[in-house]
Amino acid sequence: MAREKINDRNGAIDDFSQYIWYSNYNAPGFKDRELLAQAYYQRGVLKLAMAEEQRQLKLLEAARSDFQQAFKYNPNKSEVYFNLASVASLLDHQSLALDYYQRFIGYETENYRGYYHRGQLYSRWGNYAEAIKDYDLAILYQPDLIELYYNRAIALEKIGRKRDAFKDYKIVLKCSPKLFLAKNAPSSYQNRARVQIEIADEEVELANLSSNSPQGYQTAIEYYNGAIKDLQLVIRINPNYDKIPHARAFLKRGYAHLRLNNNQGAIQDYNQAIYLQPQDAKAYVYRGLMRANKYQEYAGALEDFTAAVARNRHDAAAHYHRGLVLYKLGRYQEAVDNYNIALDQDDRINTPSFTSRSVCSENIRESAEKNYFYDSRETDFRPNYNLSCHAQARGDAYFALKNFAAAERDYTTYIVAYPNDPEGYHKRANARFEKGDKQGAIEDYNVFLQKVRDARIFYSRGNSSADVGDDQGAITDYLQSLSINPIDVTVYSNRGNARTDTATIPDNVQVTPRISANPIAYNNRGIIRRQTGDKEGALDDLDRAIRLNSNNPITYNNRGVIRFDLGDNVGALEDLNIAIALQSNYAEAYYNRGLVKEKMGDKKGAIADYQLAITYQPNYGEAYYNLALATYDDKNPSSRVVSLNYLQKAANALIKTGNLELYERAVEWMLKMQ
Repeated sequence: MAREKINDRNGAIDDFSQYIWYSNYNAPGFKDRELLAQAYYQRGVLKLAMAEEQRQLKLLEAARSDFQQAFKYNPNKSEVYFNLASVASLLDHQSLALDYYQRFIGYETENYRGYYHRGQLYSRWGNYAEAIKDYDLAILYQPDLIELYYNRAIALEKIGRKRDAFKDYKIVLKCSPKLFLAKNAPSSYQNRARVQIEIADEEVELANLSSNSPQGYQTAIEYYNGAIKDLQLVIRINPNYDKIPHARAFLKRGYAHLRLNNNQGAIQDYNQAIYLQPQDAKAYVYRGLMRANKYQEYAGALEDFTAAVARNRHDAAAHYHRGLVLYKLGRYQEAVDNYNIALDQDDRINTPSFTSRSVCSENIRESAEKNYFYDSRETDFRPNYNLSCHAQARGDAYFALKNFAAAERDYTTYIVAYPNDPEGYHKRANARFEKGDKQGAIEDYNVFLQKVRDARIFYSRGNSSADVGDDQGAITDYLQSLSINPIDVTVYSNRGNARTDTATIPDNVQVTPRISANPIAYNNRGIIRRQTGDKEGALDDLDRAIRLNSNNPITYNNRGVIRFDLGDNVGALEDLNIAIALQSNYAEAYYNRGLVKEKMGDKKGAIADYQLAITYQPNYGEAYYNLALATYDDKNPSSRVVSLNYLQKAANALIKTGNLELYERAVEWMLKMQ
């Protein structure tokens, strides 16, 4: 035993052998039998360790013989079963190994090793569900062993539970990232990079849906950068320079660069991948995606997707994305033809799926640290897709070809797959409306509006309601549309058309008659003049609009804003007071009046108005932002907590409305206050 402690294995084996040789095998005392079993067991452990190191079959067989003898003299020694299982596994007697592990677990019900090694055995057999159960138990009894999380993550990935796998991979990356590199080979770095990219994509997707967006985006940035570092090592040390895996490392690194908005790095990597493997269709698909997404260079993207198809005519990704650019170029029938080919292929094997998102669009926002994520304006151009996304895209092409029945069928296919995506209902409603099914269109618009408050959909549903004779419903929808987008003169016109003698209009909203001196036209032109810098001309137009109709709160609000721009704070306050008197729940007017009051030094009144704006429009990001700054006092710690809360709400709202400039300022203020 002493020799074993100083790592003198051969000497220890000699001593155990001497004890066994001289021992009385028929010793009557149980104690002697126990010691004899211990000697066999310890000698077997030493031989097993040497066999694993030296890869010697003879030593392995000798170890098994010793464990069997130890079992003979002491059948209750649980460790014997564990080591017999190890030997059986090394000798490729897996069923026997399983039996021994189960016996060991029978004695040691709270020892993680039995569950862990049995889980490893199940994983080798491909029985990942049972392996996961064993890893769960192993983690329960040994939660600090990171290797358990790593192996469970691999098993979870194998059965498609990627989100659960990501949770385990995150633990590994945080606590023991070198576990990925056990083989110390380029493929190990490439695998760790793949996991980091997938987790980063997941973080972005969750951040888009979360109230804690900046933190999620920052975490994603760290993972993307980690993946880039690993892929740099892959590219540097991989000896198979001319092999596809080496070129794919450039593809993955290019994708990570693209997600961080490093366009130059992305295009260089895609070009290098094509240079290394000019026959690899995927490289052309990814470069085509970038050309279509980032630069709207559809003709160039079409060249790349066509090159991909020429190299692999079974690549559904290439056909699908070629269909998308053909659609953008107005070549709708060719787009349909490509979608048909893509739908005939097995689309799940052609393009690496970096994350399994649930819909065919992405909404990646800018990060808190001004390190920008890839934010595609063309949401359909992405390397992740499936049959339902194909159907939706083909539906768009059919709609453009005025084949509304076919478009409706494809949109229905998409809705069946993704019943919670409102855009599917919007598109099918449009198709139903165009083919004459007005009631069906209304039903789909209803579903959409339950999920999203959108002026264009209220407007479309209003048209459908008018067509089926529901003038009151049409009026209501047009008013809803105007409350969201008050400068849309088309809605005012349609609202006037829908009015009948039996329809009732709220007292505080006047229907504009169709006359040549249209106050709405002056209002709209005034807004355009303000946006182009002609504020004096804008004020003149708003004055005319109010002379023609003095009961419209929108025009008073707009004139108040212009007066504020021109420094006429008193006049601005008067107009905004009138707007609020005409419409007591006018959130924008309260917000604008708050700005005026704050400018005039009435901070208390400004705070009250910002709060009213939020009361009537709970997701008013600009109001939350100004309320946060108005209530902040750097000498008062409690005000910092309140202001941080307002800023967080502001950031969440602003990121969703696309006001990225104010969103960045909100995040900067949060960082200053923390």
